[in-house]
Amino acid sequence: MIIDRCWSCFSVTRIRPAVRCTDSLTVSGTGFLTQRGKSIPLKLEFESCEVRFEGWFTQVDQAKAATHAVHAKSRFGFLLMSGGMTDWQEQCDEARPICKRCIKGNRVCGGYRNLNDRKKTSKRSGQIQETSRDFSMTKLLADSLAPPARISGHTLIQERDKLCALIEQVARLPQGQGLHGGLLTAIPPILASLGQPIIASSPLPSALSALFLTLVSDKHNEKDRGAITEAMASYGRALQLTRRLMEHLNEERRRELIMTIFVLGMYEDMNSEDHIRLTSNSHLEGAMAFVRSQKCRSFGEDTTRKIYSALLTRALFACFDDIKSDAPFIFTFNDLQLLHAGLLAEKKTDFLNLYNSTLLIIHLQLRHLERDARLTFPANCAVAIAAATKAQDLLEAIISLDYQMAEWPSTLLSESRYITVQLSPDDSIDLWSRTAYIYPTLSAGDDWSQYRMLRILAHSLRLRAYGLLANPLYAHGLGLEDTQLTKIARGVATARSGIRALANDICASLPYHLGYKTGPGSGRRYPNDSFPDEKYARRLSALQISWALYVAGIGEGVDAAQRLWISRQLDIINREMEIGKAAVLAELVRKVAVLEAQNTNPVYLTSSY
Repeated sequence: MIIDRCWSCFSVTRIRPAVRCTDSLTVSGTGFLTQRGKSIPLKLEFESCEVRFEGWFTQVDQAKAATHAVHAKSRFGFLLMSGGMTDWQEQCDEARPICKRCIKGNRVCGGYRNLNDRKKTSKRSGQIQETSRDFSMTKLLADSLAPPARISGHTLIQERDKLCALIEQVARLPQGQGLHGGLLTAIPPILASLGQPIIASSPLPSALSALFLTLVSDKHNEKDRGAITEAMASYGRALQLTRRLMEHLNEERRRELIMTIFVLGMYEDMNSEDHIRLTSNSHLEGAMAFVRSQKCRSFGEDTTRKIYSALLTRALFACFDDIKSDAPFIFTFNDLQLLHAGLLAEKKTDFLNLYNSTLLIIHLQLRHLERDARLTFPANCAVAIAAATKAQDLLEAIISLDYQMAEWPSTLLSESRYITVQLSPDDSIDLWSRTAYIYPTLSAGDDWSQYRMLRILAHSLRLRAYGLLANPLYAHGLGLEDTQLTKIARGVATARSGIRALANDICASLPYHLGYKTGPGSGRRYPNDSFPDEKYARRLSALQISWALYVAGIGEGVDAAQRLWISRQLDIINREMEIGKAAVLAELVRKVAVLEAQNTNPVYLTSSY
């Protein structure tokens, strides 16, 4: 039994007489507890309980009258008796990254917390403490991620080290490992490199505080108002410090700045529903502009490569924006080639990042051809033919890369492969089909989602290459043989079929990430390694699967019914998980579905110009 309120007038029977403070004994007993004048009988049972006494005790009556402190250690925690008053302290489970006992008991994790200190404060301060305890995980992060401006100078380095340790713990959580290609693992080295004069002015801790507090708070819960307010304050501090850093930037702090802007971009995705910037936001555009302004000579350093790999992962979604857009791409062609070479030089090759960089290089080349085609096709047949020739070369490169990517699943170990299950037909979850994919770990599920997005991107690039080949054929009547036209038509059908299959796979993976039921009356199940089991854990999973749903929803060849189903799931993610970007992605998917329904010939964002 755990006492979690303030009790008084507690007596313990069967205490050995004349016990000195150095002795110990096993104690069990009966007594009574009084709360607001009401006596409640109680029997306490302690297993292998060690009790230490300060002072002399011979009788129970004398024990109650004496000034003493009794520490009873059990598997439940510590029981403190002082002057006849009993306080209960919860013992944190320090073996876990985040103490589950404190999460369930709405307490601050870290050491032991005395639960009746509310009596010692004024009514107003008591209300503040009660509110802060209502979001234990939130308060933990608020304390751990306190901005350096609030910390005295001599403890800055200690607080920096504590922050590094916390980020490392969060990065080890299953939900955090795959976030934007493992971006969190690059944060501790950057923080560790910040010396005492720099850490006080660094915007990165405040940006991290804003992001994590947003992840663990619930906008619809009044108890989390304090966390949301603190997140907004941290966000404001991060913006101010970021502006100052940009005004006095030097080469040594370049990684810190890019990481900060990227973290602020993740915060913006959670909170903002910006329907103007589509797959981007103001902070990510700032990061992109900064990256373009830098002349990075090499990506050989590990932390730099992780930061740019995270931007690489996010750049994937920009490939599905309207190709008529003249907005500059995040990377230049030369930067992508340097990054690709850096990824190839890694001791342990990350094939998904390698595929991503290769596809983005092809995307830039196709984009250049498409821009020239829009401007010169009506007037210059020679340019059209040259573009078609280059498109043919790119098409062959895409087909070759897609063949390599198709072999990726066969290289996986058995513990990274998923199983197929049939879900209950009366499941309350809105399913696209009863077939669902269940993964052994969250990181495996994230890898498969990224893999399918890359395959869809490869098929989309293939369709764009076919569009360049077909345009001069129909617009200028080059008179190629029917067999070549038939080959192009067959290739288009194959690419669209591949996109549909991959979209179905992504839809079948959604129950795993957001919860599923295996039979009538069964409880909703979540990934078995998703400790701690709180809403923010599901929120991280939803944040990652949202992008896969978006890519599946706008892929060419997906029918309107499936697009509308995907848009509904994104709306649910926005409503229940409070991810603002999901609402924007849902609107984009609906837009494609409406255009498809209104036009006899489907109009796709990825292939029409």
